[in-house]
Amino acid sequence: MGQTAKRSAFTLIEVLIAVGLTALLLGAMFTFLDNLGRRRDGIGRAASVGRDASSLIDRVEADLAMSLAGDARGGAGVVGTATHLTVLTRRVVAGADGNSLGFSKSAYSFDSATGVLAAGRGASLKEEPSTQPVIAGVRRVRFRYYNGHAWQSEFDSASTGNLPAAVEIAIWFGSPSPAENSVRPAEPDRISPPDRMRVMNVPDGSVAAWKDQT
Repeated sequence: MGQTAKRSAFTLIEVLIAVGLTALLLGAMFTFLDNLGRRRDGIGRAASVGRDASSLIDRVEADLAMSLAGDARGGAGVVGTATHLTVLTRRVVAGADGNSLGFSKSAYSFDSATGVLAAGRGASLKEEPSTQPVIAGVRRVRFRYYNGHAWQSEFDSASTGNLPAAVEIAIWFGSPSPAENSVRPAEPDRISPPDRMRVMNVPDGSVAAWKDQT
């Protein structure tokens, strides 16, 4: 009476199936780890950009707190568009005979083509600020100026004779978007809310609107 021999090895098909399943599992694992690493790097970059943006906004606010309306010698105290801002500020200068009051210009500009927000400061009234990149990975920047009655996309204290009552800066993070940058600054945010936004009162600015409302 014959007996069926017990199988003691895998067939070639079973080996190929096992190898294929192992390859699929390894591929899925490496894909997951790669995506996890990319997300971690993205979160790290976003946090870094957020910190840099907050620091830059603090710097703008400090300059506006010490801003001047300007004159024929020093030029306009605040000149701005939707993407550029120049501020004439007071500063304390330390010297051998003690501290004295000095003046300087600060400049902030956004390049929509590269997504870089730059800033710089001149050492004196005669020295124009030379801006250096401060934040990369910015999708859009918007400066706005409150003249005491309405928000404007441009301001020049040399022509108005005073400072704005407030300045707003809004920053969107991400890759530059021509569609978003083509949106008129005076229009409401039709695409997405900004990632960072602050309205900064100017101590020596126009207060007509506040008086009218009291």
